[in-house]
Amino acid sequence: MLLLAVEERELEPARAYAEALGGEEVDLREDPWFADDLTGGFVIEGGYALDAMGATTAMAEAARRAGVDFRLGCEAKRILAAGGRVHGVATDEGVVPTECVVVTTGPRLRFLPRTVGVDVPVVASRGWLLETTRVDPPPTYAVEQAAWPLQDEMASLVGAPTLGEVAEGAAEQPGLVSLLLGPRPAGHCLIGTSLRR
Repeated sequence: MLLLAVEERELEPARAYAEALGGEEVDLREDPWFADDLTGGFVIEGGYALDAMGATTAMAEAARRAGVDFRLGCEAKRILAAGGRVHGVATDEGVVPTECVVVTTGPRLRFLPRTVGVDVPVVASRGWLLETTRVDPPPTYAVEQAAWPLQDEMASLVGAPTLGEVAEGAAEQPGLVSLLLGPRPAGHCLIGTSLRR
């Protein structure tokens, strides 16, 4: 992975992050992928772009082989618990007995756990991605701009606004813009993203 400092203010945080992970500073002036006026770049070994569809398919196949029973098109309505222990899930097809529940519903994750009094603080945000046609030459690295915030900072930028913030127009304020670029196996690139409420 290449951690890219586009502006001067990004250089020191990028350097500190790279040093903490054993990264090394690189000279990007000879690389045709980058402009000569970038502030700096750091290669961090072991950082890769994950193909979400491929990873999801691989995890589902591993789960199937381990004996997981998939019930596609069957909506879970409520987790059933007694004495602090899960014993089933109420679904469209009736009660499914189980000792454990894994909730993977993305931004709607909060709804099902609330049926047993658990609130998971997950909020939705919007982002934009673009997939290119094949590029030649392909990028040598997955690229992340150093302006990308830490998780806690990101939560404050894209978290659900309060009613007062909506009334003041805060929900319409621009979100965060930072470059992420991931090379794809077939020679395409996935480029993003910005986040906003």
